[in-house]
Amino acid sequence: YAAIIIIAFLSLLLFGFKQMEKAILKDKRKKS
Repeated sequence: YAAIIIIAFLSLLLFGFKQMEKAILKDKRKKS
């Protein structure tokens, strides 16, 4: 069970990171 929890947690982290990256890219476009 531990492995499943770790995989789910990592996938959530990756998803959140991608969303943050998109937001940062949008921010840079607005500033320039």
